[in-house]
Amino acid sequence: MKIKSTEEQKKARKKEINKKWREKNKERKRKKDKEWTEKNKERKMEKDKKWRKENKERIKDYYIKRKKKMPWLSHYRAAKGRCIYKKNNKYKNYGAKGIKMLLTVEEVKILWLRDRAFEMNKPSIDRINSKDDYKFSNCRFIELGLNSRLANYKNKGRECSLKGKTWDSVKAAAEENGISRATLFRYLKNKLNGWSYT
Repeated sequence: MKIKSTEEQKKARKKEINKKWREKNKERKRKKDKEWTEKNKERKMEKDKKWRKENKERIKDYYIKRKKKMPWLSHYRAAKGRCIYKKNNKYKNYGAKGIKMLLTVEEVKILWLRDRAFEMNKPSIDRINSKDDYKFSNCRFIELGLNSRLANYKNKGRECSLKGKTWDSVKAAAEENGISRATLFRYLKNKLNGWSYT
């Protein structure tokens, strides 16, 4: 057994005293830190920026570990981003149409475990009723491929038109005009070549 030197013992004792003080004065320290941050915003931002630059690998490792430990969190954030942030490229299909994110992180975790998403290759959060919000009773985890097929299936029944002529489904319009459904979906989504949903 290795005997600690007096110097090491002093350091360990000091560390223990500091730890006890921090536990005892948690609120006081938090308040003091908050005051310092308010007074030194620019300095804090510079300090944080420098730290992030110096610890890129550490940050990367942290996010990898967190994703393994809490894989449902990335799905929660992605869904929230689609509903709340106007700069998100999918906001126009979600938040702009009034879809709200009413799920909590804890509820997404329950859905993850309930639907056994950890056994899926590419799990994806799906709204059972695509016109309703992200809420516990309307959400589930399914494979990403199935989710994409369901989204396309929901659009198949929609009427579409070109220059006054209307078809009752995308499939019928694609077949009659000799183009693939994928191409027609792209035209409809971006309103190209005169195509639009009715």
